[in-house]
Amino acid sequence: MREVLWKIDRALRMLESCILAVGIISTTFIIFINVVLRYMFSAPLSWAEELSRYIMIWLTFIGASLCVRDNVHVNMDILQTRLPFPAAKVLVCIVDLIAAGACLYFGSLGIRLTTIIKTTHQISTTMPMLPMWIVNLCVPLFGFLLAKNYIHLFVLNLMRKGEIITTIAKGGQS
Repeated sequence: MREVLWKIDRALRMLESCILAVGIISTTFIIFINVVLRYMFSAPLSWAEELSRYIMIWLTFIGASLCVRDNVHVNMDILQTRLPFPAAKVLVCIVDLIAAGACLYFGSLGIRLTTIIKTTHQISTTMPMLPMWIVNLCVPLFGFLLAKNYIHLFVLNLMRKGEIITTIAKGGQS
């Protein structure tokens, strides 16, 4: 069972990384083409800026999940470093649980928001072929991916007794 969960985690990480790579390349390409069209031909694409913005929003949310997974977010760990190990371990577990709960709540709010936007048939201003619920789908996805990572960290910290796990990368080594 444990190996299956690690395979799922690796697959999700690969998917998140691929989404980030494709998003960065796409945004760079769209903005480059739009700059060339604007300054060389005086004919910019009306939708390029809006699509780039939406892709950047997705990149931000998906990237935040990877940051938690790899422990590259800004941390305030002064209390954790000053406490004795057992208390620091409990503190880390409590923080992981609170963060997971907040992310699950955020994800559930995102589902409600996305559902409302879908039922009202909102579309993009400059791209009528793009329903806005697709743009907003990153909110619940972000919440649940982040919650998964915090729960994963919590479980790793429960399983490993002699260390505090701060990253899921490389099998949960701290």
